[in-house]
Amino acid sequence: MSSATTQQLPALKLTYFDFKGRAEPIRLALQIAGISFQDHRFASAEWKTLKPSTPFGQVPVISVDGKVVSQTVPILRYVGKLKPDVGLYPTDPFLALKVDELMNVVDEMDGIMVPTMYVKDETEKARQRAAIMDTTSRFMDLLSRFDRSLSEHPGYCVGNVTTVLDLHLYTWASWIIGGTLDGVPTTLLSEGFPATATIVKRVGEMKQVREWEEAHPDKE
Repeated sequence: MSSATTQQLPALKLTYFDFKGRAEPIRLALQIAGISFQDHRFASAEWKTLKPSTPFGQVPVISVDGKVVSQTVPILRYVGKLKPDVGLYPTDPFLALKVDELMNVVDEMDGIMVPTMYVKDETEKARQRAAIMDTTSRFMDLLSRFDRSLSEHPGYCVGNVTTVLDLHLYTWASWIIGGTLDGVPTTLLSEGFPATATIVKRVGEMKQVREWEEAHPDKE
């Protein structure tokens, strides 16, 4: 359990593998909002048994007073709305629209990179990664457009407060430039996408994020 206190909030149980992955921005959002939740992590070997019990054969899933819901981005939106005063999800409809738009862009970029992880032939994997890193690729075009959209409030994705989008971007970008993806330089953001790099750095330096990561080192 997190140490946060509840304020007539539902009982929450977040279920995911025992590593960061798609659940990490949700965990960070709950941590930053000070919302108590059960952080249920399971070993990869358990997935075959657990999978049939999930709504769509996917994780993360969150149990809200016993009602189970899946999909990372909808869960993020939900968690961001639980404590409006924290500001993790905008109450302004247009700012909320921008958060949703850019979270979808992050997921589109993720959807381009993730399939390369399952390519067994190393030569073919290298070819696919090189194509993604090419300046004319859809991935690089999306990343460039994403970066340009962040200029209004330096250090933040939308508005001037940390939102679930910042956390979603931080988790994804930390993986992209973390050195685990052969063919993807760790300097990708710092050398070409400064607005994105600034946000990732700022989020990583947040006290709540540092404390969470120190207490929950990645096992991936």
